[in-house]
Amino acid sequence: MKLTLLTYISIVILNVASAQTPKKPVPVVRKPVTIEQLKTQINEAYSKKAFAKTIVLCNQLLARTPNDTFNTVTKILCKAKLKKHTEAIADLKQLYKTNAADFLSEFPTDVYTGEFKERMVIAERELYFTEAAKLAPGNARVYFNHAYEYLDDNNCEKAMELAEKGYPLLNTETISFTRTYIYLHKKCGDRNKAWTVLTDYANKYPDDLNARILKATFLTEDKKYTEALVFVNEAITIMPEGKDFYLVRASIYFKMDDKAAACKEAKFIKEKFNDAAAVKEFECAE
Repeated sequence: MKLTLLTYISIVILNVASAQTPKKPVPVVRKPVTIEQLKTQINEAYSKKAFAKTIVLCNQLLARTPNDTFNTVTKILCKAKLKKHTEAIADLKQLYKTNAADFLSEFPTDVYTGEFKERMVIAERELYFTEAAKLAPGNARVYFNHAYEYLDDNNCEKAMELAEKGYPLLNTETISFTRTYIYLHKKCGDRNKAWTVLTDYANKYPDDLNARILKATFLTEDKKYTEALVFVNEAITIMPEGKDFYLVRASIYFKMDDKAAACKEAKFIKEKFNDAAAVKEFECAE
């Protein structure tokens, strides 16, 4: 068939019109943010002190992973930092109902730390402590954590009042709590009481080598170096693979102004445990 000029022009016009007809936009399918991405965003927002944004992101995460205790606490901390104390305490109570163990491990320690602690007045700290004591009246951690707060404020009387309430509540004595209790007594000037507590603990738990090391540290502070070495040597004899014990012994030698003995110990640590930190610390010749 012969293509006429009119037919040709019609075809061209149709092609041009077709080319100019706007196409419908293809919808962009966005992939949902992963849980790991949300966690990263939460960390970034929190580090920038964007607490309101952090709360929003935490809510998004918790809607998908409601048992995420860490980020539940993060949200609570943000509310506390924004001084939304009523909301924060309500969330803490809910956390305690769902997971008491995590509650006690995270609170009230976290709400007292870092930059927030500096902005929190005593009345606000008391508010959280009171709620914690109501929820877990028989838990020693609550009292010890709060005692530290008063110690930082140089209020030894209040710190010791709380510590004395907390210490008898320990179901099982541990060296960490005992160390805290001893530290509080030492800090508040009653070293005799501190030594009595430590001795009683060591006698009650003779297999706890940390008690021997704590005794050695205590005696070293009093410059009773010979007595301190007795306890360190006992610990090393019982557990010769305890690197930290050798470090304590080297430190005692160094404080005795016996650098030769300290460096000998440091070089032994380097050879036995492949750790040259003590050699550098005591400026020993290689």
